[in-house]
Amino acid sequence: MEPLIIHLTDSTPSIHLDKVSGKFEISGRSLPEEALAFYQPVLEWINAYIDTPNENTAFVFKMDYINSASVRALNDILTILEKLFLKGNNVSIVWKFSLEDKELKETGEEFSEIYKMPFKLEGYTEN
Repeated sequence: MEPLIIHLTDSTPSIHLDKVSGKFEISGRSLPEEALAFYQPVLEWINAYIDTPNENTAFVFKMDYINSASVRALNDILTILEKLFLKGNNVSIVWKFSLEDKELKETGEEFSEIYKMPFKLEGYTEN
């Protein structure tokens, strides 16, 4: 399975999905004009990944900003990952947020209440 790498722009996050290295991360600002179109390759990749997943899947979200359309897309990603978890696979989510950003912390808290898989909230200070 080929990695999916999408580079950071001013309006889209960096996406690094690599089964071989075990790195699954989305980070940066997410406010694409067409969020569903932007995240479609990510959803397709994750759907293919869950057919033959790694023993452990730790998915990291380190967002600086998320618009409402992107929240829906991240919700879709988490729904797929939860399916993998409910099949008995080791799946964990790490939601990183700036300690100065209460909205992103609250978004992570809301996601952690919705999904049954292990969900870790990690605050960090910006340098």
